Amino acid sequence: MVSRARACSRCEEEKRKKKKRKKKKKKSHTSAQVSNMPLFDLKKNLIFYGAYHREPTNVAVHIACVPMLLATGLVLGTNTPSLALGAPRLPSRLHLPLNLCTATGLTYSTLYLLLSPNLAGATVTPLIMGAAALANRIATRYPTPKVNAVAVGVHVASWILQFVGHGKFEGRKPALLDNLVQALFLAPLFVWYEVLFKMGLYADLRREVEAGVEAEVERLRGKGKGL
Repeated sequence: MVSRARACSRCEEEKRKKKKRKKKKKKSHTSAQVSNMPLFDLKKNLIFYGAYHREPTNVAVHIACVPMLLATGLVLGTNTPSLALGAPRLPSRLHLPLNLCTATGLTYSTLYLLLSPNLAGATVTPLIMGAAALANRIATRYPTPKVNAVAVGVHVASWILQFVGHGKFEGRKPALLDNLVQALFLAPLFVWYEVLFKMGLYADLRREVEAGVEAEVERLRGKGKGL
C-alpha cells in the first residue's frame, strides 16, 4: 500500500512538472512571436490584431468602443499640468497645451504616420489631434468633477462591452492579454482600417490581411489552442 501511494505521488508530481513545462513553452513561444514581429510592418500588425477580431459583431463593438476609449483617455489626460516652455501661442489657440492629453495625441499620430505613411495615416492623424483639442476644450469649459465622472463611466463601459464582445461573440481572449502595449497601440488604427475597408478602400491590403488572419488562425488551431 505504501509503495503504491508513493508511486501515485510520483505520478502526480510528474504531471505537475509536465504541466509547468508546457505553460513555460507556450509563454516563450508567444514572446518569440511578438519579438519577431517588425514594429512598423503594417500588414503583419493588422494580421496580429485581426486574428483576435474576426467575428462581425465583435468587430462592430470595437469600431464603436475603441474611439470612445481613446477619446475618454484623452479627456482624463487633461487633468495633468501643462508644461510652460515660453508659452507658445499657437498650441494654446488650437487647444493643445503641453499636457498628457496632447502628448498622447502626438504620440499616437506620429507612430501611425510612421506605421501607415499613406491616406489612412494622413486622415487618422487630424482625427486624433482634433479629439485631443476637443478634450482640452471640454476640460476648460465644464466642471472638472463632472467631466471626469462622465469620462470614467464611458471608459469603463467601453471596456466591459469589448470583453463581452470577445467572450460572447468572438470566443477568444482579447489581444491585450497576449501583448498589452501592442494591442492598445494598434486598436485605433485597426478600427480606422476596418472603416476604410468597408468603404471599399485598400481592397488589395484587405485581401492580404484576411488571408494572413486565416493562416494565423489555422496555425494556432493546429497547435491545439482551440480557436
